[in-house]
Amino acid sequence: MKKLNFKIIVLLVTLGSLFLSVTFAKIAEKQSGGSYKELFRRSYTTNLQFNGKENHLNLENQFEYQKKIKAQNIDTLEIISSNSDLVINDGPAEDIQLSMITFYDQDQPSDSRSQDLDRRVVVNQNKLTVDLQNLKSEINVQKGSININWNDMIKLISHLDTLAEELALNIKIPKSIKKVVVKSISGDLNLKADHLQDIQLETISGDAHFEGKVDHLNARSVSGDMKLVISNQNPQILFETTSGNLDLVFKTQPQIRVDFKTTSGELQSEWLELKGSSVVRFESVSGDLNIYK
Repeated sequence: MKKLNFKIIVLLVTLGSLFLSVTFAKIAEKQSGGSYKELFRRSYTTNLQFNGKENHLNLENQFEYQKKIKAQNIDTLEIISSNSDLVINDGPAEDIQLSMITFYDQDQPSDSRSQDLDRRVVVNQNKLTVDLQNLKSEINVQKGSININWNDMIKLISHLDTLAEELALNIKIPKSIKKVVVKSISGDLNLKADHLQDIQLETISGDAHFEGKVDHLNARSVSGDMKLVISNQNPQILFETTSGNLDLVFKTQPQIRVDFKTTSGELQSEWLELKGSSVVRFESVSGDLNIYK
């Protein structure tokens, strides 16, 4: 039996994939009771309108939230999030500054938008809690022509990429904040600070990046990765994960010893000598620990 030509095999696989795609689409169309375009339109919810006639994109129901909080007597910041990304940086002022872009249903009164977010920001004694659970911050297609040409698609992709950073909750913290607690499901965290004593992170699949000084850091993750660029030599670190990786970067010789427990993960270090009074404890099923210079 003659061998099939490679191009013929590729063609057969492509045709088979196309047939399956059309078949499943027809089933979905029948169950939804609508056309392909209607199914596409209904599979997305509120926030982005494409105007094909004027050939440009318009955001609808976009709301920019900003808030300043007196940081007097506040030393702990706690953030509870579902999928919102977080960006936390040192701020020049003594106030805690919050900023974020969110989206709301068209029929929701504009004055209730700020009130909804204000209710999510609570000060209790020395702790500021920001609760972002179930907050609508996704960008979705609302309505308009589905026949988007390549130029429009490039504009759409570039616009969403630019807006992604704005959709994150941005927080600037003063030096009076000594402890940061983040509990998230899938949102990513980018934290940069040189004055923190304690960081506590809990996530399922969100990634975290920290740069700065910290005395103690405890983190738990299912599959989220973490990268820590540490400026001090002797942090106490505990990282518990199923399959997430931990990358540690020390610019100078670290004063740490490593307690490494894993089923199938690997430990690699560019620093040949690891000893000191501080402990980096890493526990995983398949996650790796990498220590870099």
